Amino acid sequence: ESVSPSQSAVRAHDGTTTGATMKTAFGLVLLAAPSIGRAGRPSFARALATAATSRSPSPSPPHRYYILRHGETDANASGRIQGSSDASRLTERGRAQAAEVAAAAFSGVVGGAVGTVFSAAYVSPLTRARETLSVVRELAGPGVLPPAERVLTDLREIDFYGWEGRDKADLMAEFPDSYRAWKVGDSRNVVVEGRLPVVEVWERAASVWEVVRADAAAAAARTSASASTSAENHPRAVDGSPGADGDGGGEGTPPPPPDTTPSTLLVCHGTLGQALLCAAFGRDETHFRLYEFPNCGLAEIVWHGDEKLARSWRWHHPTPSELSSM
Repeated sequence: ESVSPSQSAVRAHDGTTTGATMKTAFGLVLLAAPSIGRAGRPSFARALATAATSRSPSPSPPHRYYILRHGETDANASGRIQGSSDASRLTERGRAQAAEVAAAAFSGVVGGAVGTVFSAAYVSPLTRARETLSVVRELAGPGVLPPAERVLTDLREIDFYGWEGRDKADLMAEFPDSYRAWKVGDSRNVVVEGRLPVVEVWERAASVWEVVRADAAAAAARTSASASTSAENHPRAVDGSPGADGDGGGEGTPPPPPDTTPSTLLVCHGTLGQALLCAAFGRDETHFRLYEFPNCGLAEIVWHGDEKLARSWRWHHPTPSELSSM
């Protein structure tokens, strides 16, 4: 399954490799494998990015991004390709999966799978993703999710054109080469009506990060400005007690939340989720199917504000893992 940044990527349709890169305003660079074009099919050349191995630690604070795939749909259950069509709906099992991830990761309990409060939430415009978020919202702990989410068109699933709504067995019989490439992760040989859907969804993932990270940076700036204003209006002595114009002692002041790292939730789809995860670490579409999202799979990405690439990631659901680099 499954706002444009400035791009300098050059597509080579003759099987040759150019010296191009794909870079957004945030400096996101996709690492490319060597061109693997075949006669009669386009080969998209990307330059290798050295920034991934040469970055230095950033003084900016981290931001956590959580990617959640929707629950099982009737199309998932029956073996039909969904793509970016909006005909499928969650099954009872899919709703149960959404309830399970809500209880495991969105209770707000310290020490739980997430244990954080989300400052922003984004969702695909497709019904299956919005249904999943609705179930999670109903069961999430008080104040864990923001009051409203932003619907982001680019969070839709991969565009599969004429394959959408088709039975997978029929596609295998009619388009054996392209369908086999889809199943094994040969991203540049998945050709549908002359298009390269997996390549396209990776490019769209970079656009999503451009939007979401710009919003996060703007929110951080507002928070910093508000904190500065508050400090000016309520000066404190060196020992931390209120200044002369304070309104009393600090007794009874509630402690800060246990996890104050800004966090953003993105509710989307399987292939788009893979693309988002890989693009955050500069991995291009040749990494397709290396990090597959199950239904209601939840992954966390830790990304420092002004760094080109994310630092670490982990699975939260269904099987938790430790933070690590990619």
